[in-house]
Amino acid sequence: IEGLERKDIRLPDGYIVIRDDKTRRDRYAPLTEYAERLLTLYLAAVPLRGNGLVFPGGKPRTFNRWMSERLARLSCRLGLPRVTCHSIRHTIATQLLRAGAGIRQVQEYLGHERTKNTEVYTRILTEDLKRSVEHCHPRERRAL
Repeated sequence: IEGLERKDIRLPDGYIVIRDDKTRRDRYAPLTEYAERLLTLYLAAVPLRGNGLVFPGGKPRTFNRWMSERLARLSCRLGLPRVTCHSIRHTIATQLLRAGAGIRQVQEYLGHERTKNTEVYTRILTEDLKRSVEHCHPRERRAL
């Protein structure tokens, strides 16, 4: 996200284009209505700089490091488990799965080439699996 440029924001269409140097392929990340409102406010408040970056901060990869360090300090101060940008990514993927998103949708959202990477990346709790089996397995379905 530290390389996000204003030209990559498509507010009328409800998404941003993420240019991924690692995989050399672009992907489209949908924006929630809330994210669109916040991004609109931010873009109105922050003047456009010469490089066109939405989050200008100097050298590449510094925004992610800065944000992760800030989250880690804040979570420590609040007595919470360590929170980083990466742990937020894990949490979002897990919550999407719990809410009913398919593994392929989460894979696309995260930008993984293989489903196997997404399966390892997400954390599905034992209770979730148990509930799924109880709900879906023919011999475990409860009579209504």
